[in-house]
Amino acid sequence: MTTTVYREHCYTARLVTARKRHRCSIRDHYPYPCLSAVQPGEQYVRSVAFPGHDAVGGTRPVVHVVCVNCAVNYIGLDRLAAEAQS
Repeated sequence: MTTTVYREHCYTARLVTARKRHRCSIRDHYPYPCLSAVQPGEQYVRSVAFPGHDAVGGTRPVVHVVCVNCAVNYIGLDRLAAEAQS
C-alpha cells in the first residue's frame, strides 16, 4: 500500500480512509461552511499545520479534515484529491 503525502514547511497532508464519520473542516464559504460529511470507508485529506506555520498562532498542531470535494481547490491537496477520485 502506498501512502501519498504532501509536505511543506511546518505542514503535512495525507490521504486517509475514514473509520468513523467526520465533518469537513473547510470554512471558505463563511458564514456557510462546507456541509459535507465524510462517511466511514470514504477517503479524505487529513492536514496538520504545526507551530511555526503562518496559519498556527499557538503552540499546538492544528488538524483539519478536508473532504475530497473541497481539497480540489487547494494547491498540493488537489493532487491528493485527484488520487482519491481515481
